[in-house]
Amino acid sequence: MFHVPEQHRVLTGQGATNKSAGNNGVFYIPLRKKQFLVGREITYGYLQIVASEDQGGWEHISVCVVHPDKKRVAERCPTWDEMCVAKDAFWDDTDECIQFHPPKNEYVNTHKWVLHIWKRRAPYRKIPPSYVDEMK
Repeated sequence: MFHVPEQHRVLTGQGATNKSAGNNGVFYIPLRKKQFLVGREITYGYLQIVASEDQGGWEHISVCVVHPDKKRVAERCPTWDEMCVAKDAFWDDTDECIQFHPPKNEYVNTHKWVLHIWKRRAPYRKIPPSYVDEMK
């Protein structure tokens, strides 16, 4: 089920929304790294996520990595693990979500360091199997 991490919602400034926006808005989820020598975690950046609940029957988030100042986008795409953090923050463990690679003539790329996760509201197509029979 689609839900948002309210504690990370942007409440002031550009992109600000409040709870009345439902599952739509901008969110900053801290990326933490453990400092083993000092035994504490530090924030080394954020996932900036724009969530939209109903895009033609789809739930959707856009994900990019930003610097700790929240003003500069890191010049890289989110990693697999970072995309898993984003997916887990907005959907349940049992939800199947996807990233699309549409035909090139349908590409939409408004920012080169942003990735997207989508979930069909229902009915939806099941994902392919997680194994490849042809490799046997």
